[in-house]
Amino acid sequence: MFVYKIRMSYDEDSEDIRIQENELQHAYYAFMTESRVVLPSGPAIRGRDIISILEDPIASMGWNENYTPTPEEWGEIRHAIGNKAKMVAEKHKLIAEAIIHENRPELLGKPEALLLLPDTLKLN
Repeated sequence: MFVYKIRMSYDEDSEDIRIQENELQHAYYAFMTESRVVLPSGPAIRGRDIISILEDPIASMGWNENYTPTPEEWGEIRHAIGNKAKMVAEKHKLIAEAIIHENRPELLGKPEALLLLPDTLKLN
């Protein structure tokens, strides 16, 4: 499972909110609708305060979030994660868009939300 971060400030010293893959739909929903959402892990976020939702390759590898990888370790990250984390995020973003389009927020984070996607996207 991949880890992502929600950037809430342009200030480099501010802390990002780290979320798991299963919370991405909630984060994208909040971001796209500028609404308040409580994440499954507990924290509440306000969508209008979100600047971006990014992959966190260092945390996804299980390393300390403040760790600076060596060039060799960045190669390990590219090999282990590659574009997979981006593809997962994109799929959850599409699901959140479908939930918004169909006005079905109760489907956030539920397997039934996949039924809102076109058949060509359900295979991945």
